[in-house]
Amino acid sequence: VLPDNQLDGLASLNGIHAVYSVVQTNDLRLGWPETVKLYADVLHTLKEDIPSDGLCLVAESFGALIALCVAANAKPGLIQDMVLINSATALQKMPLLKTATRVIPLSKFLDPNDKVLYPAASLVLWRVLVNHARLEPNVVRPEERSGINTTEVPLDPTLHRIHLARSWSLSDAQLKQISIPTLLVASGKDRLFDSVAESKRLARALPNARITEVPESGHAILLEREVRLADFLADDLSTAAAKSPQSKPASQRGHGVDPDYKLRSDLVSTWRGRIAPWRSFTAPLFFGGEQVARALLMQRENQRSILFVGNHTVHGILDMPLLIEHLAGFHRVPLRALAHSTHFELFNEITDGKWTALVEDFGAVRATPRNYYRLLSLRNQSVLLFPGGAREVCRRRGEPRYQLHWKDDVDFVRPAMRFNTIIVPFSAVGAEDAVDVLLDTEDQKKLPVVGSAISKYLRDNEIDSDNLHPVTTLPRPERMYFKFHAPIDCSTPEFSRDSATTYAAVKESVQRGIEELLEYQRTDPRRTLLGRTRSALIAPTWEM
Repeated sequence: VLPDNQLDGLASLNGIHAVYSVVQTNDLRLGWPETVKLYADVLHTLKEDIPSDGLCLVAESFGALIALCVAANAKPGLIQDMVLINSATALQKMPLLKTATRVIPLSKFLDPNDKVLYPAASLVLWRVLVNHARLEPNVVRPEERSGINTTEVPLDPTLHRIHLARSWSLSDAQLKQISIPTLLVASGKDRLFDSVAESKRLARALPNARITEVPESGHAILLEREVRLADFLADDLSTAAAKSPQSKPASQRGHGVDPDYKLRSDLVSTWRGRIAPWRSFTAPLFFGGEQVARALLMQRENQRSILFVGNHTVHGILDMPLLIEHLAGFHRVPLRALAHSTHFELFNEITDGKWTALVEDFGAVRATPRNYYRLLSLRNQSVLLFPGGAREVCRRRGEPRYQLHWKDDVDFVRPAMRFNTIIVPFSAVGAEDAVDVLLDTEDQKKLPVVGSAISKYLRDNEIDSDNLHPVTTLPRPERMYFKFHAPIDCSTPEFSRDSATTYAAVKESVQRGIEELLEYQRTDPRRTLLGRTRSALIAPTWEM
């Protein structure tokens, strides 16, 4: 049964409509053919009730044996993805352990009532299965922390499962026929099996498999506080579809990550030409270029991803094109922006697909946990993330300019820490001085006649009212300011242990940068178009 701690975060994953734990009761003793048929029938029943393209099958230890047998016999389209955790297929490559399992049934003769030997063995096995230093305290009841509950897990069904595990047999030739995208999760400190070696063996046999190693985890990985099943499921296993996004309907655009994405130099040149008038209009000023260069050097040395994290500003479109152009054109950074769904749906519809095609050409994907995790896992990406998201874009009338609207949770930090990501905080100022908010979300919903139509549109299209852009004045030629801060290296002791500490460091850097830029802005003689014109006439200067 899925531990309670693993349910956290599953509801937020894109494409997860329901979570089912499929458990075989203790009194049901079936052979392999009957077991496979039972589980296949259950999956077919679930498939009829779930509005998705297929099921993601997650199996741990002994469950991986069942999952592979079901996958080998499944009809095409039934199972979309598989996640196999510390697969018990390793038993087939451990002759001593496999032989030892034949001795276990003798305990029935020595201890017919299962009162001594089985409880003692369960205590030893519990120590082997669990890394107690990493155990989630709220998952296991206090009375169960010293051993397996032999009342809930009696000896007879345990012996039956051991017999099934010993008799399991799928050849490498049969495994090669399983084309389902499969993530193999292997614990580095598994004391029951050599899960790392077994994951590599399975990866050679399964044609569409990849490996994630969790170096400090034990065999019962889902009981550990630092491990979340949501992180594994967030890894987008089906990336092939991402390579032809133009063929997808709007609701599917931006899903999936193409690991082979390359930013075309001709696209950058064209884009720079198109936004040249806006660049002249806003005269952007960038600070901290040396921090970007430092992060790029760290990335090249260690093959890690860079995560650019900063504040969004009103409308988003006023300053973000300048930021992307600077990083792509000046620093040659092929950004992978995590973009709101409106870029792939509403804006796709309004522009007849042209806007969505543009943001996808520049490497943007939907801002979903799956895509985020997948990008960081590739270890060579440069990802752009705005934790404040649409709420910072859709400003309210009268609220402080450049106010951060970051959630209290630290979800975006955990994957970054998992993959030793290099986080580059940045701050942006200027856009919210260029416009004034005339009508915010609530104002628009209260408008005569139009307000009811707006509310109905939001409701019918399931759009959060926080995502409704404000009505503002036309932009004034205010200068745009950007500052990149010192990289936060998630591989260092300071930022690799506590997600709250790392989150606080990122947010503090962004907030401090906003204040520093506002201070610079107050004394900048070239802030306005008039000031820039006056400065150019009196004493021409060039700025980097």
